Amino acid sequence: MLLGLAFFKIKVKWINVLGVLIGLIGAIGLISVSGNASFEFNFGYAAYIILATIFYALNANMIKSFLQDLDSFTVTIFSFFIFGVPALIYLFVSTPFIIQLNQDPHFWQGLAYVSTLAVVGTAIALIFFNYLIKINTAVFASSVTYLIPIVALLWGIIDGEHFSVVYILWILMILVGVFLVNAKRLKVFEFKK
Repeated sequence: MLLGLAFFKIKVKWINVLGVLIGLIGAIGLISVSGNASFEFNFGYAAYIILATIFYALNANMIKSFLQDLDSFTVTIFSFFIFGVPALIYLFVSTPFIIQLNQDPHFWQGLAYVSTLAVVGTAIALIFFNYLIKINTAVFASSVTYLIPIVALLWGIIDGEHFSVVYILWILMILVGVFLVNAKRLKVFEFKK
């Protein structure tokens, strides 16, 4: 939202900013109370998350602003090509990939799992994400990422993780935040650039 406001001239309502803050607090709250309930701060890892968030926002705003005429499949293929070629070069030059291919009896099974994750969890998800950007706003498409901690919690419950009633409070906070981020008809002040 901040990058869109600063560099891409999007209009943002105060209620949308409030939604981002509420959703963020809900996500942090859910992450901090789930699992073993230890929420330790490591600046090195936090810097990676901040950097990833900046690139994520930049990506969404650039797709909305400059690639609106391309279909979401083409944008996804282009993205994978740009990063896929250097990744493949790194894979074959700097890792023991070829050695593992020839020696590890479980190699093909592991490769199948990684490939399935790449296709289903990344490529198809990216096509849908790019489509959401195309039909709506970059802020709307990006706000679905607030649902990731909820999905992670559900996977944890399926895997036998303890469920606490306090999780519902944080989940509701995330959902209210997502609703407010995407609220269009509420009449409040707008930032204009």
